[in-house]
Amino acid sequence: MSTVKTVADSNYIHGEDATAQQVYNQRTVEQDAALLVPHLRPGMRLVDFGCGAGSITCGLARLLAPGEVLGFDMSEGAIERARALAEEAGLDNVRFSVADLNELELPTASFDVAQFSRVLMHLREPQRAMQLAFSSLKPGGMLAACEAYGSGNWTLGPNAESIMLFLRVLQEENNTNRTGPDQLIGGRLVGLFREAGFIRLESKPCYSAVLSDSKAVAALVQAGWSDTFRQILIRHGINAQRCDQLLEEILIWAESEDSVAAFAECAVIGWKP
Repeated sequence: MSTVKTVADSNYIHGEDATAQQVYNQRTVEQDAALLVPHLRPGMRLVDFGCGAGSITCGLARLLAPGEVLGFDMSEGAIERARALAEEAGLDNVRFSVADLNELELPTASFDVAQFSRVLMHLREPQRAMQLAFSSLKPGGMLAACEAYGSGNWTLGPNAESIMLFLRVLQEENNTNRTGPDQLIGGRLVGLFREAGFIRLESKPCYSAVLSDSKAVAALVQAGWSDTFRQILIRHGINAQRCDQLLEEILIWAESEDSVAAFAECAVIGWKP
C-alpha cells in the first residue's frame, strides 16, 4: 500500500483543497448511494475506494455494523477529516487509510461490497480500479459506482450561461489533454462494469444532491480558480480580463435565489459471478 498526497495517474484538480472536501462531505448515504442501500445487510464487509472525508463511508458503516468498513483516499487531509467524523459519530467498525488506488493491494475475495463515488472520473485508468474492486470482492459480492455524466448538466438563473461556458471549456480541455476529470464517464459506466467481469447490472440516472446547491458549485469553482481553472480558460482563448469577469458572473449566479444547478450522474451496481 502506498501513502501519498498526489497521484501521477489521477487528474483530481482539487487535491488537498479543504473547501472541496467540505462541499463533498455534505453527501449522504441515503442520497448519494440510494441504489446501493436496499442491497445492504448488517455484518457485510465493505471497501470504499476514494472515500474523501468520509461522510458516505460513515453512513455505510452505520448501516453495516457490526460489519467492517474500510475507506481509502489519496488525500491525507481528507483521511484526517474522515477519522475525526467517525470518532465524533462513535463508529468503531470503520477504518480510514491514505492510499494510491493505482498501487493499492488488497486480499482477494475479502469484501462483500465495494464502492466508488465520483472517483473513477478522476483516474486516468479507471479499468485498473475496477479490476482491483473485482479482485477484492467475494464471489457474489457487489460493486456500486456513481459517476458524472456532464451532457445532462443544466443551469438556470442570472449569468447561467457563464457557468455553462466554464463547464464546457473544462470538458473540452479534458477531451483534448486529459488534464481534468472525465465528466462523461457516467455514460460509459455500464461498459466498464461489463469489461471488468460484473454481471446482473442495475443502473439509474440521477442528479447530485450536493451540486444542486449553486453556492456549493461556485465554492468549488473559486477554490480551484487561481492555479488551475484560469490557465485552462486562457488556453481556450478567453483572455485574462474575461476570466476575471467570468468568475464575477459565476459568483453572482451563485448568490441569486433564482439560480438552479443540476449535475447529472449515472449510478450502477453489478455483481461478481
